[in-house]
Amino acid sequence: MALINCPECGKEVSDSAKNCIHCGYKLNDSSDNIEKIKDITNDITKKYGKKKLIYIGAIIIIVIIAIIALVGSKKAEDEENSKAIRVDITMNSWYGSIEEILDDFDLEFYAVTSGANCFSGVKTNQFETEKYGILYTEFTYCKSNDIQRFRLYNKAADQPLRDPEPGEINSYSSLGSRESNSSL
Repeated sequence: MALINCPECGKEVSDSAKNCIHCGYKLNDSSDNIEKIKDITNDITKKYGKKKLIYIGAIIIIVIIAIIALVGSKKAEDEENSKAIRVDITMNSWYGSIEEILDDFDLEFYAVTSGANCFSGVKTNQFETEKYGILYTEFTYCKSNDIQRFRLYNKAADQPLRDPEPGEINSYSSLGSRESNSSL
């Protein structure tokens, strides 16, 4: 607790006291505070001038706008990164294997047919994944020309999609073998 001198009687009183205990003078009067603020403002205006205050105010406003823009762009970037990844992978070979592709995308292998049996036809399946959104698998088997077409894809109609970053999704050969490792 600090002591101050009363402006009226000059005796020491506590700085937290509202009135002087010796003469009753009001020490913490809000109108005095307002006058003090006006005096400080006038002193700053006299010292720096109105133009400098306007420049300082403009700089403060520009800094605030820049911060708001940065926060907004960060939010937009986070929204973009939270979108499902655009996936479209195709392999064409009767001799290929889809196991690495299905493992990389955490799809259940037993739910799709690899086409080991020789027959003609098409099979499609749908999978809900957290990272890639709704994924579809599509198989086309053709015994006559030894082609098995396997496609894993998703559609923009199902969810907003974003293109994968370089190396975010593995690349695969026409036989379904992993050609590059990503950060999966």
